[in-house]
Amino acid sequence: MDILSTLLENATLVKIIKLITWILFIIFIIGFIRKILKKRIEDISIRYKAQKGVEIVGYVLIIFLVLMAFTVDSIKDYTIIIGLFTAGITFTLQELILSIAGSFYIFFVRVYKPGDRIEINNIKGDVIDIDSIYTTIMEIG
Repeated sequence: MDILSTLLENATLVKIIKLITWILFIIFIIGFIRKILKKRIEDISIRYKAQKGVEIVGYVLIIFLVLMAFTVDSIKDYTIIIGLFTAGITFTLQELILSIAGSFYIFFVRVYKPGDRIEINNIKGDVIDIDSIYTTIMEIG
């Protein structure tokens, strides 16, 4: 018991244990979300892109945690930097983000699927393909 209490008094070791715990938790969440996407999305290429997106977000979180664990001790500095960075990125990529959010809505809610007849901006047609940003329709007269 003395050995355990001595080890837990070491601040660096405690940081490493917390970091490893968070990394394992993020890896578990990545796997869980990938399983949900595998069951929910039928199209293989869309499923692959969604799973890759989840992996990339998870790995970015892991890198962020590692940097945070061994650099600046104040979380305020990171929140200010991350806040300004994300505000700039969001403003710059606003239209792309809205398109991707709309495509997630279409994929998960299944508003329409290939083969359905839809009307968008007074253009009627049959849905040919749904991509991550575009919906391709064959226009009808």
